[in-house]
Amino acid sequence: MEYSYGKPKRIDTVLVSTQHAPEISHAEIRESVIEQVIMPTLPPEMVDDELKIYVNPTGRFVIGGPMGDAGVTGRKIIVDTYGGMGRHGAGLSAEKTQPRLTGQQLMRPAGLPRTL
Repeated sequence: MEYSYGKPKRIDTVLVSTQHAPEISHAEIRESVIEQVIMPTLPPEMVDDELKIYVNPTGRFVIGGPMGDAGVTGRKIIVDTYGGMGRHGAGLSAEKTQPRLTGQQLMRPAGLPRTL
């Protein structure tokens, strides 16, 4: 977002990373995301010819979820959302007693190791 005198002036850059099936090409993903997700959600008065759009700029994103990020403890969510500087209440800590377990802990697949 570009600002002028503290007010939004124009959208400078949009970045979207999305997981996809292995058989879908980058060109297909880019076109679909731009047409179906990005452009319908941007205010037209904030979009100009200089808008930079990046869709999956690091390449293919076939493996996601716990296998593709920092694990099942929620660390990756904190880093992505708050840039590595986010406070959280340790709601995903395995040391919690049964009454204080979070929904995410309770929904973990039974095959994963857990300490209660």
